[in-house]
Amino acid sequence: MPTKLLVLRRVRRSLLYVAVTATLTTGLVALDRMHAESSPTPITSSTSAPSTDPSLFSAGNVPPCGSQLGFAGVSVTLRDTGPSVAAVRASLGLADNDMTSEFIPLTDQASVVWTAPAAPSFAFDRVRLVRTSGFAVRGSDAAVAKLQTSPGVATAEPVWLQSSDRKYLSCDYKLRDNQAAQAVAQVARQALIAHGVSSATLDDTGTMEFVSVRHFNGQEVLQVAFVRRPVGAPSVAYVALLNRSGSKALAVARANWYQWG
Repeated sequence: MPTKLLVLRRVRRSLLYVAVTATLTTGLVALDRMHAESSPTPITSSTSAPSTDPSLFSAGNVPPCGSQLGFAGVSVTLRDTGPSVAAVRASLGLADNDMTSEFIPLTDQASVVWTAPAAPSFAFDRVRLVRTSGFAVRGSDAAVAKLQTSPGVATAEPVWLQSSDRKYLSCDYKLRDNQAAQAVAQVARQALIAHGVSSATLDDTGTMEFVSVRHFNGQEVLQVAFVRRPVGAPSVAYVALLNRSGSKALAVARANWYQWG
């Protein structure tokens, strides 16, 4: 009997020990959790800059400025003998304010758009800018295709600020990453200054520079545009047309690309 009592006492002590141990363990775990929540482990911020190693960029991951950007509208040259501007608008279903002169004199004092004496005829009086929202079509290609069906239209093309020639593509609004584009812009800058545009306006940090390819009367020329921000009304665009090599200015004007906002 004494032996049985001794065994029972030992069992009771063991159970009590287990119970106390379990209680203490539970309490310590709860305290540890509370401590962790009140003092979370700090997150170490990285101070290293993103890598600029060009080898990390594959051909399929080029920046968006590496493609032609800056759609500014659709330009048409009306036939020199044909329907009037009003008749062309009517035939295309355009409202009176959906077609306007694309180029106008640089300043209020200038009476005509300047062209170099030996320059080919650009027929600026027949070049119009068309607001494509007046068409029941989507996209510049569809608008151009519809314009070319009019008997009063000689040619039509979309106007892009960025070049379709990769030689002049730039990722910088001052063309600082492209020497060829910079050289062309400098020729244009000098021509614009010579005809009344201030250097302060052209060189202002808010004036963007673009080089693109245009076609007039079968002639392919370079167009350099200096666009004062913000793009959209009341932006002002000063334009110089240069020969294909970009060495000579053929004409200067203002463009009406943003008159509709």
